[in-house]
Amino acid sequence: MADEVPTPIARMMMGVAGHSLLAYVQLRALAEVLIETGAITREQLEERFVVMRARELDRTIDEWFRSEEHTSELQSLRHLVC
Repeated sequence: MADEVPTPIARMMMGVAGHSLLAYVQLRALAEVLIETGAITREQLEERFVVMRARELDRTIDEWFRSEEHTSELQSLRHLVC
């Protein structure tokens, strides 16, 4: 199993996961600096993340689960992409 070469999709997903992890580590370090310097409290930061997470989740759901009409439009244009 260790000798298997990852598929292009698996490589892409590993790359995205790596970028996400790096972004999280950088964000966490920045948050700690902001809290230590008194620029923001931990509670204020958590409140902002709750709002941001809810907004991003709504946007993601809207993008992933578009109406059937939009999906049909995309499928009818498939010949232009392929």
